Amino acid sequence: MILAAYGFVLFYISGSAMAAQAAYPPYGIISVSLVGLSCYLIYVGLYASALTVSQDTTLRFTIRKSITEQAKFLDSMGSAQMEQELHSTVMKIAKKHSDVMTEKTGVDSSMTENDIKEYMTMVMDEIHKA
Repeated sequence: MILAAYGFVLFYISGSAMAAQAAYPPYGIISVSLVGLSCYLIYVGLYASALTVSQDTTLRFTIRKSITEQAKFLDSMGSAQMEQELHSTVMKIAKKHSDVMTEKTGVDSSMTENDIKEYMTMVMDEIHKA
């Protein structure tokens, strides 16, 4: 998003100047020539943001699926040890899936380990309520 923001700022600055505005030092030509760079920055920023959101959605789906499958064991036992094992297993799966997505796309996921733990807690609460 930061790249896209820089692109929009640069596009605004270069779009406000015309080549015919400047006198001898051709500053207008320089600013007009930056339109291509600004469009590229906008494109790359929006593309990376879309990839990150897509990866986060896929990662959340994987976490939810894993917890739902393994929560059946928790219903029958209901022990803290099983919940700890569930957390460690899901964290391993999430980390592995995140690494695979990063390797495929080249863009890191924006979900941190704390975000994953909070989401896991939210899913577990939903499962226990249902």
